[in-house]
Amino acid sequence: VGDELVVGSPGEDVGSAENAGMVHLGGWAIDENTQDMDGTSESGDHFGASVAELPSHPAYLIIGIPGEDHEAGAVMYINGSLDDGDQLPPEGHLWSQKTPNMPDAAEPGDFFGSTLAF
Repeated sequence: VGDELVVGSPGEDVGSAENAGMVHLGGWAIDENTQDMDGTSESGDHFGASVAELPSHPAYLIIGIPGEDHEAGAVMYINGSLDDGDQLPPEGHLWSQKTPNMPDAAEPGDFFGSTLAF
């Protein structure tokens, strides 16, 4: 991540999953089916609807997935970096309102992760 351009493409089809979404990071395309990412690309997820980089740790990227789980929404937290331009971020963790200690409950139409900011 760091000095790489990050662009969300939430309407991108992934295989047969329409509007599953994708994020372009440098020369890489990342979706929920990418190795070591939690989750699975599903129609209507809109992975990459929002993206934000943690300013104090530029190797940390947060990706909004507002259509996840019947539009309850989620975010993907990616911890990693591109080493010599040939390695994908090593792991992605899914957070939602179902995550322990997260306030409120996940409900269809919450669109959790539709907006991100630091």
